[in-house]
Amino acid sequence: MQFTIRELTPGWIRHALAAVTLGLFLSFLGPFRTQGTLSTGPRTLFWVGLVGTGYLLALAAYRLLGTRPRAALTKAIAVAALSALPQMFIVSWALVLIRPGRVIAVGDLPMLFLSVASIQVVIVTIQAWMLSRANPEALPVAAGSETSEQTGGRIARSLRGDLIALEAEDHYVRLHHQSGSTLVLHRFSDAIAEIGSRDGLQVHRGWWVASGAVVGTFMRDGKRWLKLSNGMEVPISRTHLRRVIEQDWPRVAKTA
Repeated sequence: MQFTIRELTPGWIRHALAAVTLGLFLSFLGPFRTQGTLSTGPRTLFWVGLVGTGYLLALAAYRLLGTRPRAALTKAIAVAALSALPQMFIVSWALVLIRPGRVIAVGDLPMLFLSVASIQVVIVTIQAWMLSRANPEALPVAAGSETSEQTGGRIARSLRGDLIALEAEDHYVRLHHQSGSTLVLHRFSDAIAEIGSRDGLQVHRGWWVASGAVVGTFMRDGKRWLKLSNGMEVPISRTHLRRVIEQDWPRVAKTA
């Protein structure tokens, strides 16, 4: 079986690799006159560090904005602008740090903001690309899409009937269903609320399972797990253990 990097690498590592790669690229280009001001080592640290903060601020902006605006392009612009504001002051501090005596006047801030925002747009574009690469079948989230109009949310009605489990992945939710899996940009708690009428149970901080998909429970290393109809094994946290026990699901043989 052939595995992709996405399948072998946790989400936060993928984000870190993307940020470092962009930082190295900007270090090579040397914008903001860093090419002639700094040697290779300090310039690399400068750009990797700034891209790192910009990347984290973009992720925070996504969280802050939530599901609004729903249009993908408007959402990307809003995230870039919102994250560029604090990033602008971080860049100002960094520029003064590498060039002692430099003064950044108030009149310089609008142009600096535009420069920072342009980099944030690149960062947001990379994040959107990573989502699409993570699963080409990811559902559209733009306003006016069929999914949004029919369900009022991110989980397509066609997937609800054969839904097996929900799995939290960073600020996304992976929908496990009979035909495979689909990744959507969604809060885990909102996804659970959206399918609230369906018979199921949250069994872990990052897992919800459909009751009809549970084959049974088994023990591994002193902890209880669930076996699902598609062969997946889902951990049960202590917080949700009592509710799982109340379901009286049968015990099954431990998988080797």
